[in-house]
Amino acid sequence: MHKILVVEDDDTLSAALEFSLTDAGYSCSVAGTFKSAGRILEEGNTINEYSILIFDVMLPDGNGYELLKMFRDKGVKLPVIFLTAVSDEDSIVKGLDLGADDYITKPFRNAELLSRVRAVLRRADAGNIQTGNQDENASDSARNIISYRDLRVDTTASKVFLLDEEILLSASEYKMLLYFLQNQGICLTRSLILEKIFDESGNFVDDSALYVYVNRLRDKIGDLKRKEPYIRTVRGIGYRMEKV
Repeated sequence: MHKILVVEDDDTLSAALEFSLTDAGYSCSVAGTFKSAGRILEEGNTINEYSILIFDVMLPDGNGYELLKMFRDKGVKLPVIFLTAVSDEDSIVKGLDLGADDYITKPFRNAELLSRVRAVLRRADAGNIQTGNQDENASDSARNIISYRDLRVDTTASKVFLLDEEILLSASEYKMLLYFLQNQGICLTRSLILEKIFDESGNFVDDSALYVYVNRLRDKIGDLKRKEPYIRTVRGIGYRMEKV
């Protein structure tokens, strides 16, 4: 059973989240403050029991961005979903920069929350990126390596390297990069990417959010500094990774 940590200071909302997640078959713990979430992190082994973290952006004694940074600085690579009352691009980018995997804008329906949770867990399972799931001791011969120009993807360890330096991708970014690599030279429509990467129906991630995700991936693989980017925008249609 997947265990979920919810950090939300609104008692009514946190109770509703706990009920919905438990009713859907998840085990759920709730923390109401930055400090109480920090105590869970300090307990060490306890945090590794969770499969996904859900953070409210605004907390009475801090904010979700600072909380995520603290977790990432401690080496916690669990998927994170932000709950936020704002949906502007700057806020989305800030969360993604810190390593968040998704965001939900308040108010939201239970069906949307559960769909996002399922999608993030699927991506994490597919990418095998959660702490403790990587096989760090596999020999090079046993690893599956995808090479593309100065990029190298070790799909056994779920690691990505740019010029032999590891770059850290979120679950969404990692799966998106693999999808582009597996479809080099093919124009992938926005609707197809939304369906394959984010949700089976793509109902809860719009074009503006997809633009942010693709740009974050481009930035991390160095595309924004290249005269000839690896991932190109096909205006009015979608994106294409140049074939080598």
